[in-house]
Amino acid sequence: MADDSLPAIDDLVVALLDRVESSGSSVDDVLEELCSTHPRRAVELRDSVRALRQTGLLPAGDAPALPKRLGDFRLLRCLGQGGMGVVHIAEQVSLGRRVALKLIRPENLYFEGARARFRREVEAAGRLSHPGVVAVHTVGEEQGVPYLAMELVAGASLDAVMLSVVGRSPEGLTGADLRAAVEERVVADFPGQTRAWDGAFFAGSWAEVALRVARAVAEALAHAHERGVLHRDVKPSNVMLTPEGRVVLLDFGLASLAGSERVTRSGSQLGSLPYMAPEQVAGRVEAIDARTDVYGLGVALYELLTLRLPFAEGRAEVTRQAILEGRAAPPRSHNPALSRDVETVCLTAMERDPGRRYSTAADLARDLANLLELRPIAARPAGPVRRLARWAQRRPAAALGVLFLVAGPLGWLLTTKWALGQVTAAKVGEQDAQESAVREFWRTFELAVDMRYLGDTGLENTPHMQGARLDSVEKTMARFDEMESDAPPEVLGSPRFRRERARLHRSRGDVLDELGRPAEAISEYDRHIAIYAEFAAADPANLVDAWDLAGCLHQKARALQRAGLCAESLPVFADSLTGMDAVVSASPGDPEKRRDLATALTNQGRSFEVLDRVEAAEEAYGEALAIARELHAADPGPAVTRTLASAHSALAALWAGNGELDRARAAAQRSLALLEPLHEADPRDRTVANELANALLTSALVHRVGGELGEAEVPGARAVDLLEEQVRDFPQVSGLRMSLVAALTGLGTSRALGGQSDGAEESFVAAVEHCEILLEQAPGNLAVMSRAAASKVNLASFSVVYRGDWERSLPLIERALEHLGPCLAGSPGDHEYRQIEIRARYVLALAQCRADRVQEARSEAQAFEALVGGGGEAEHLRWSADLWNEWLLSLRRVVPDPSERADGSAHGRERMLDMLARAIDAGFDDARELATNPALDPFRDDPELQALLEFLEGR
Repeated sequence: MADDSLPAIDDLVVALLDRVESSGSSVDDVLEELCSTHPRRAVELRDSVRALRQTGLLPAGDAPALPKRLGDFRLLRCLGQGGMGVVHIAEQVSLGRRVALKLIRPENLYFEGARARFRREVEAAGRLSHPGVVAVHTVGEEQGVPYLAMELVAGASLDAVMLSVVGRSPEGLTGADLRAAVEERVVADFPGQTRAWDGAFFAGSWAEVALRVARAVAEALAHAHERGVLHRDVKPSNVMLTPEGRVVLLDFGLASLAGSERVTRSGSQLGSLPYMAPEQVAGRVEAIDARTDVYGLGVALYELLTLRLPFAEGRAEVTRQAILEGRAAPPRSHNPALSRDVETVCLTAMERDPGRRYSTAADLARDLANLLELRPIAARPAGPVRRLARWAQRRPAAALGVLFLVAGPLGWLLTTKWALGQVTAAKVGEQDAQESAVREFWRTFELAVDMRYLGDTGLENTPHMQGARLDSVEKTMARFDEMESDAPPEVLGSPRFRRERARLHRSRGDVLDELGRPAEAISEYDRHIAIYAEFAAADPANLVDAWDLAGCLHQKARALQRAGLCAESLPVFADSLTGMDAVVSASPGDPEKRRDLATALTNQGRSFEVLDRVEAAEEAYGEALAIARELHAADPGPAVTRTLASAHSALAALWAGNGELDRARAAAQRSLALLEPLHEADPRDRTVANELANALLTSALVHRVGGELGEAEVPGARAVDLLEEQVRDFPQVSGLRMSLVAALTGLGTSRALGGQSDGAEESFVAAVEHCEILLEQAPGNLAVMSRAAASKVNLASFSVVYRGDWERSLPLIERALEHLGPCLAGSPGDHEYRQIEIRARYVLALAQCRADRVQEARSEAQAFEALVGGGGEAEHLRWSADLWNEWLLSLRRVVPDPSERADGSAHGRERMLDMLARAIDAGFDDARELATNPALDPFRDDPELQALLEFLEGR
């Protein structure tokens, strides 16, 4: 340029920077050359370069030391370099506070639009006020250099955290390792400062803490997006994590604001390449929106979970192509400890097609919360069809294989031979056939795992899809069988393959158990347990395997419980709890594992209760309650709230049965108070709805035991409504229908005792009808058979007592006893089965008496006496006395002549009085019932009866 052109000083600085970068010349050499060429700008140019050097924005060379002051700020030391500038720790003298002072880098300061970009960062930050966004204090310019004074966040960036654990396997890391990494950086960058650590935030596994970090970033992004601010450069170096568990999103230097122009015309240079979304890489400016930030966070989460980037192919152009194709390996291939749901959420955030990503950061934040709280996620994994389609797009030569998809559902005719043979042959030129076969085996393996996941959790909360779940899992099992026959030898014994085989057995067990086929489920659980027991024995320090083993033992115990084999479930519960205790002791700061322990204790208590081991049940429930209370006090999230509510409800039912009504009422009310807000927040949540229905049933029970029949009907009817809706959506889930039967039975009882005969009959009939469906769905299930027997006994009892319809009751009782036969034979010591049998025999004898079938009635009364006579409960002994009384009344009706019935009357009177005396000796003390029972009116003058009444009244 000629000297008289008077170039702008900014243009000269740009020229200097460009020459230094392209030629490798020193700043001083280029500076002198430009000053010689443009002497009229030499002074300004030298001043600009000096200012840049003094503020640390150019190599110092022989420049003077960093000035102590920059306006109102005393510079203390350089903290690091951000996307747009150098950041110093500084003291704002006028206010006496420390800040992070950001100074604009020269390449950003002098290039076209850079100042506008800096103003945009200031404006963007000014719009935001959120704990997850660094606060801006002030903005200004000194010595020609713009600066931004921000809140000083004393923490560690995520990229520094990951750098500290480089080379380690993420599968073996825990939240404690992440805390140590943060502490290392904080001590180095902020020496001498004491920090209050948030132990709960860093508790649990590495993945759990990573999810907490990502959730906080997603919430900060959601706040920004709601205010029209896009970040467009979400990456680990822009996320800070403090010891206090605060997660802060930094550097809105590339932010775009609603209503303003884009920073660049193409948009292709915005962001850092490995974290850029496909629409950014392709330069599709019009496609950049909130989902672009979601993508960047998805990549950052992937890197944090696996300690490697999904797209880092060396050369930039190769990386760009990989991003555009979306060919990231599944996170679980780098970190097998991750759950399928975690992988699904991560990959959904990273979807190549923005339309398949989370539509908002708030949606992503909700699913991250779902993962942490063990709730169902909204995202669904890319199924085999879409995965295979992507594979074919990347390998046109093999695309013919996609045609197999049309031949069967979800591509199951994609044969192992094709996967391990034809594709291998196409790749012989790349490497030897064996290596290719192994690689392609794992590719097919991933397809099979997708199918296993679909049956395991992908359809779990989808209405009317339980049969499809089982079909999906069983087809996956068939695929594994085929894969085993053709797999390379080194694959079959690999822990990865064996673990997935074990998980497949557990998945099938879960579905079978839900469908009311517990015996088959238990067999599948045993296969999982056998494989994981080997892993646990080989490496006792592996807490992941130990927890998986304990969890499957718990599922097996629950299946035994649901099969009506509560006695058999107790030793399995004991083994499960022993394993859980060991893992929890080794990782005491993990709240989710402690919550699972509380759940297992509650379930164990239910088996104790069914077996009438009341003290053991109360102890288990109490221990679960104590754990859940402590967890809830620290973090009252939905998952732990459900656990706490369940423990309260279990204790309420137990105490109501023992007559401790005050304690029962308080516990039932507490359970409802915990669950109602959760249900209001998300009425569609199946787990919460079921827990609420159970709590309502318990509340109704407490009212009913307390004689508050009107109050009992309200929660009982609501429980029925909730469960009927669930059964309509999930008709094949036997547990839901079993709960509905219990709800209908309780509601019928409340209505019958309250004088609502028609409503009571409707409820009892509906309970019987649902039991018939259960018997068809789950033949041979003892729990179902006992519930069916109980429902028929209830309807028969109602028919006799309230309708006088003994003809209807007799076949019901006969059928109930048929159902009970296998239950009593299979588990003869089961308290619940015995109670149903006693009630059935009583109603049968009563019906025979009311039908005036004297001979049959006498036989049944004798059978009932034999059933309950020796050491029986007071209530049952009273029932036996009542039956002999009913038999005497029937005998009087059939044989009017006293002389003809004398022998029978004497025998019936003897047995009635004897059983009544036994009942009183056993603790029966309801003198009022004996004094007012009209059935005893014919015997009021009997001296022995009078003597018993006098004894009872005087006791």
